[in-house]
Amino acid sequence: MDDEHRRRHRGPAPKDHELFAEGALPALRTATSELAWLLERGYASPSALKLVGDRHDLTARQRAAVERAAVPEPLARSRRDKHLALEALEGRTLAIDGFNVLIVGESALSGAPLFVGRDGAIRDLGGVHGSWHRVAETERVIEALASILAATGCAAIRVVLDAPVSNSGRLRALFEETFARIAPGLAAEISLAPNADHALRAMEDAIVASADGIVIDHARGWVELVRPIAAHTSATPWWIELG
Repeated sequence: MDDEHRRRHRGPAPKDHELFAEGALPALRTATSELAWLLERGYASPSALKLVGDRHDLTARQRAAVERAAVPEPLARSRRDKHLALEALEGRTLAIDGFNVLIVGESALSGAPLFVGRDGAIRDLGGVHGSWHRVAETERVIEALASILAATGCAAIRVVLDAPVSNSGRLRALFEETFARIAPGLAAEISLAPNADHALRAMEDAIVASADGIVIDHARGWVELVRPIAAHTSATPWWIELG
């Protein structure tokens, strides 16, 4: 995949189809289970990941996938128990981890690997890391999100974006314009926060949309939006079950 394609799409890295091929999955699933077992017993994450990664001779990218999926069982069970269907949003307010949902949605539509963890959350190997740029799938994700949420009958949504991330102001304007056009009857507030995770964690009574474990742990309930976005856009994401 050339550099120009990767600038336009949030797709797979050049070696992903080899690193996450069907033949590689048994070792990755075993590594995920082993890492979760170690974390349950109090091992520090960096040392436990190194131990498991070295044992299975995993690359840095494979280790990142295992780390995202390996949630200790008590915590994974707690998160699964708090997972809600979209129908639960009727008449409720939903707080959305803006960059998290958007980037994983962009990855879903562009064929990047998506990892289903032990807690049921879907994560990719991307992230903003201080900067974000619009890709070909950006507007389709936001349009799908607006349509899906309007159909749920939720009372309002609050999209929270990290203010320090470059282009967050432009993204806020795109969210506002898209929701006003696609879902004019939905009360949508798009805000910038110094740290979106902290802002969402403070909403302990809210239903949230995020794959960030700490955000989910502090919420009363959470919904998963990547599968509905993929279904709405008729996308065929690359799901990888590691849990």
